[in-house]
Amino acid sequence: MKETPPPETSHADASAEASPASPQEIIERIRPFIQPERVEEAAQVVQAMLIQQSHSGPLPTAREFQGYESALPGAAHRILMLAEAEQAHRHALERRVVERDLEMKARGQWFSLIALIAILSVVVLFAYLGFGAEGAMLGGGVIIGVIALFLGQKWRPQSQDNTPDKQYEASSV
Repeated sequence: MKETPPPETSHADASAEASPASPQEIIERIRPFIQPERVEEAAQVVQAMLIQQSHSGPLPTAREFQGYESALPGAAHRILMLAEAEQAHRHALERRVVERDLEMKARGQWFSLIALIAILSVVVLFAYLGFGAEGAMLGGGVIIGVIALFLGQKWRPQSQDNTPDKQYEASSV
């Protein structure tokens, strides 16, 4: 197979390359590099490459909106309404997760306070009954445990994944 050198390009050619070309123009430019029996296959590949599009997001592109609207009048408005309803639903769920997390933390603090008062009442009872050493050990252990708990909460590294779903899973366990 005979190789041909690539064509030289000038500034005028470079600006033409920046503008979109038709599949036929592209095939004509690359024809010297394609085997004659594979020109049709190359044309199909070029056509597919020019048609391929990519879109990511909750809503269709403007062109797709136009297509939906022309197929069914009012469809574009309905799609927007569905997207807005989904967003409102997601926000309501996230709000409920945050509120639930705050309620759980507050409830935990109240139960901790009640438990601490109960244990300290037992410590006072031990001291009153003459078991001062045992009461001091129980009270000292509780105080050390509470201090360790608060210090552990303060210095605990924050999780890297703070999505509402992960926060809810962690708080409900």
